Amino acid sequence: MKKQRTPSSVNSSLSRRVAGHIRRNALALLALFMTLTGGAYALDKASVGSRQLKPNAVKTGKIANGAVTARKLARGSVDGSKLTRDAVDADQIKAGAVTPEKIGAGAVTSAKVAGAAITSDKVANGSITREKLAPGAIDRDMVGLVYARAEIDDVSTDQSGTVGEIFTSGPFTLKARCNMRSNGATWFSAFVQSSEDATSSALPTSPYYRLDSNTSRSLTLNTVILNSGGTTVFPVNVWTQSGRFLQASIVATSRTVAARNDCSYLITGFTG
Repeated sequence: MKKQRTPSSVNSSLSRRVAGHIRRNALALLALFMTLTGGAYALDKASVGSRQLKPNAVKTGKIANGAVTARKLARGSVDGSKLTRDAVDADQIKAGAVTPEKIGAGAVTSAKVAGAAITSDKVANGSITREKLAPGAIDRDMVGLVYARAEIDDVSTDQSGTVGEIFTSGPFTLKARCNMRSNGATWFSAFVQSSEDATSSALPTSPYYRLDSNTSRSLTLNTVILNSGGTTVFPVNVWTQSGRFLQASIVATSRTVAARNDCSYLITGFTG
């Protein structure tokens, strides 16, 4: 006699058969599902992180224009190897962002400087010294020629004489003393002063050659005494530490006792 199957045993057998069919045809069923749904599926929010991305998976074409802002860059993440020629436009650099500390030694060459980009107001005072100039870089047409006249009328009531400024150029100032004595003789002396520390082979007294800033030094060892109408010459040769220079001569001439402007000076030479 054939054994009668109960409803529960039928359902269990059917379930096993369906499960086995699904396992054997899983790929085919998945393909059918993708075809029927158009391949659409959704990712949970924040389900793809940096760990899910393979190295070099994000290409340049996958990054939207303007997507990488300054706040997205880690400090020090952009070095010289990351910058290619013409990679960064001028309008992409924030004003004041490129400081001297950000510029490598020797990075700014003459080829990187636009024509007429460095004007006189961009050059600090004293920054171009003699050591920075190539031999022959400055010729006679590039220096300032000195030609000046000065008169000093001795109005002193004692024997000290009258001191006046006779020439100034840049950091240099030339002064002179005129003293008309009652016997008609004229006493001369000349002085040089610089707003910067300087040296001068024209200085005859100790300390030799040194000219401290804003300090007048005599160009003559002793006061020169001339009779009326006499002439003498004071040499001037001064160099500052920053490379400024004055090389000139002071021609001093005495006048008669009755004349005003008792001492006359002619200064000639060049400065730079």
